[in-house]
Amino acid sequence: MKARLEGARFRDINEMLYTSRGDHALTTFKNEPALFEAYHKGFREQVQKWPRNPLDDIIAWVRRQPRTHTFADFGCGEARLAASCPHHTVHSFDLVAPGGEEAGRAGTVIACDMANVPLPSESVHGVIFCLSLMATNMMDSLREAVRVCVEGGVVKVVEVRSRFEGQGEAEGGKEGGKEGGGGGIEKFVAACQALGLACKRLDRTNKMFFLVDFVKVGKEKETGVKGQKRKGATSGSAPGNVTEKGKEKIGRGGKRGGGGQGQRSGQGSDMKAGPGSPRAGGRGKGGKEDGKRPDFRAKPCLYKRR
Repeated sequence: MKARLEGARFRDINEMLYTSRGDHALTTFKNEPALFEAYHKGFREQVQKWPRNPLDDIIAWVRRQPRTHTFADFGCGEARLAASCPHHTVHSFDLVAPGGEEAGRAGTVIACDMANVPLPSESVHGVIFCLSLMATNMMDSLREAVRVCVEGGVVKVVEVRSRFEGQGEAEGGKEGGKEGGGGGIEKFVAACQALGLACKRLDRTNKMFFLVDFVKVGKEKETGVKGQKRKGATSGSAPGNVTEKGKEKIGRGGKRGGGGQGQRSGQGSDMKAGPGSPRAGGRGKGGKEDGKRPDFRAKPCLYKRR
């Protein structure tokens, strides 16, 4: 009975993480830090059932990089990446900084929203998302990764295939995609490329997960109502930093735009039209759109109740 209750709690926490924005999840964990250990206890039990943990491959990759390179682990969990790579500087971020025995196991974790991490622009050589693109505004976290990564640096993403395959665009996109054919994975890659990332490797050899290696090559494309580039935007191939004004917009997340939308099936009631949503483009006094930002929303990964 105790195991069943713990399993039910894990599923509830997991569903909250997948169906709400990152800032909402951060507030929830701040109000009840015990949820962190409850979630990761359930997650550890799930990992034991996998034939292989993709984090092991990321650890091996980081160990092969020059020791002068620094990395940021977005959604680090118990920070096993940092603990396994002591010769590299790995900044670990998650919604909770563990205390007590958990703190010793996790090392130094900084609690924050993944869409607003306390790192200077262009300060790390690599950013890792290992099964951590959970929030409904996950594209804001990827924008933050582009901000903190140096030009030529790597943004490595490992995610559950079933969340992305066949998934259409964020609003009203066509569902479909043949089994194993990717579908939404290509749309996800295209959305990331519009942020200023170039896809260098897409690996779908694992039946459960897919891996994408991106390289930062520029800044985010942002188009106006007629598809023209907004002033100051680059083509995605020229290097450049995110301006302080742009950084502020990224940090604000979904506060700009057309307000809340109703609940959508499978996405959760906290889904609102943020700056990346086609419905939410910023509007001036004349009511015309002043631009759209690339967006993609994956399906939540919810465990069946037993």
